Amino acid sequence: MPAQRLAAVIAAGAGVVGIGASVGLGFAARARFEEAAPYCDGDTCDDEGVEIRGDAIDLARAGTVVFLVGAAAVAAGGVLWLTTPSPAASAAGRPAVHVGLGPTGLSLGGRF
Repeated sequence: MPAQRLAAVIAAGAGVVGIGASVGLGFAARARFEEAAPYCDGDTCDDEGVEIRGDAIDLARAGTVVFLVGAAAVAAGGVLWLTTPSPAASAAGRPAVHVGLGPTGLSLGGRF
């Protein structure tokens, strides 16, 4: 596997893991927000409820950031994969010399 393709797989894999982690953070944020319910009446909360909701907001923000980084890594992996030259194109672009000996003579050729 060409190095660029390997980098693409690693980047995309890390991105998928990041997106999965962001989902986990989202569920944790929702659970934390619901923990504040006994301390809140609508949008009005006592000190404990304010602290718990603040924690939930922090988790949600972290989840958003992790999702964006994961999505960027998946996109970068896709770009790396799609821009990897094919093995035939790579070989065609390299200088090469060939020598041949046949029943009718000697041949010499090259590509530069």
